[in-house]
Amino acid sequence: MLGSLLTAVSVAMATNTFYGAVRDCGGGVSLFHLNRATLDPATPVSGKNLTLYIDYTVPDNLIVFGGTTRYEVSYNFIPFSPTIEPLCQNIPCPLGPGTYTNTSISVWPGDISGMIVMKMKWFDLDSALLQCVEISGQVGDPTRLALAVPWIEKKRRKTSLKRV
Repeated sequence: MLGSLLTAVSVAMATNTFYGAVRDCGGGVSLFHLNRATLDPATPVSGKNLTLYIDYTVPDNLIVFGGTTRYEVSYNFIPFSPTIEPLCQNIPCPLGPGTYTNTSISVWPGDISGMIVMKMKWFDLDSALLQCVEISGQVGDPTRLALAVPWIEKKRRKTSLKRV
């Protein structure tokens, strides 16, 4: 199985197309239901803005008064130390039952080459997972291998939340 995975990664790294995606990484244990997650543009462009749209539902029996957001990044399968910030810095708290949309704009890395995986995990005050969204894909020129791991800076420009 590991051999098959390595073969698939090697083939993917040899192409010039973006082969990643955005997905729910909550593994069925998230308290929120992720209805939809999309990227715009669907094929990120190195050094350009990338917009993440998420549509999620908070169940009827849940009100979130606070918590944390954990950002995890791995570059060429090497994990970086996560960044943690207050959940209510990005969403209005308390957050009650209903369906919401969230839009985040950031810059897709352009000064590195390789595979990048970014996860955003929301936790409540009791550390229960509210939701997890993962964006993964190729950055830069896939034929150029990065020999040193550069500093990856989180570049978030704008976040907005709209109740549906």
